[in-house]
Amino acid sequence: MAGKRALVGIVAVIVAVATAGCAGDPADQAEATGCATNAVAVPDVVGRSVADAYSVVTDAKLALGDLTDATGQGRHIIDRHNWRIVAQNPAAGSCVDLYAHGYAGRQLNFSVVKYSDPVASGGTQLIMPSYLGKDLKSARAEITLMVSSKNGIKTTDPYDRYASDTDRVVTTAPAAGEPVLGGVTLTVVNPQVWDFFEANPTMPHLAGKKWDYSATGLPAIVFTEVTERTPPSGYYWGDHIVTHTDPAAGQPLVVGNKVTVFTDVKSAGSQSSGSDSTGSGSNCHPAYSPCVPVAPTGDWDCAELKAKGIHDIRVNVGGRGDPYRLDTDDADSIGCEL
Repeated sequence: MAGKRALVGIVAVIVAVATAGCAGDPADQAEATGCATNAVAVPDVVGRSVADAYSVVTDAKLALGDLTDATGQGRHIIDRHNWRIVAQNPAAGSCVDLYAHGYAGRQLNFSVVKYSDPVASGGTQLIMPSYLGKDLKSARAEITLMVSSKNGIKTTDPYDRYASDTDRVVTTAPAAGEPVLGGVTLTVVNPQVWDFFEANPTMPHLAGKKWDYSATGLPAIVFTEVTERTPPSGYYWGDHIVTHTDPAAGQPLVVGNKVTVFTDVKSAGSQSSGSDSTGSGSNCHPAYSPCVPVAPTGDWDCAELKAKGIHDIRVNVGGRGDPYRLDTDDADSIGCEL
């Protein structure tokens, strides 16, 4: 029996210590907040939506009191997410006794405006600051008090990545200087892409070259390759040759915009040693035979091709038509006849 009594005593001590640790000393809590025992400090909810403030206030064991339209229009607060607190009473940091005056003594009163209220009507409409180049984590922290939790902050990446805290902001909606009427959307890119565009790059000349993004000096993530032509039936797929780009060579590159590279396929069946008359290798248009080089821009005319020694050209090879309109005189499927 003595052993059992000792064991029970030990368990009781452990339970007592654990309970004391969970409950906390009221005197210690009062010292931490600067308020007397049984009193709590009023949280600062100015700038938050009424809905968000409700959560903060009730977590502090306080209650929402009167909500007054700060513009003087006497409007009723229907959706708490659409209203923002501009003043509170008692002030933040004040001590409220939880028991001295009952429920009424725990109520906090607020002056509120709608997020869409202009300053001219007595509101304090928020204007979107510029966050260009700021890291996403810092931008989010600053914007959190500007929007209600219902609308919130959304992020998007023009290059289809998942956003991270270190990403840089490139645009905002609403834009800098515009009123914040609801949620905020931040367009972001990763730091490496941001640093690249900070140097104000221009589009390099790629036409006529084998498509290889690693040789362009541009971040691979900004590219969208478009293969616009297919080699003749029975040919093997080969190298992709750039025909043109958007933006064109020499044009400025804008952060957030993708670069589109249009390519043709140099088929194994049309490869030859040396270069053709365009100096771009065996870059033949698949609608013609013998080889008609892909036009650098626009169309070829027969005079240009004959000057290069190319004539009596069979058109509509593989049912691909006559995109350069070389057989418009007699429609006999032979163009640029001598």
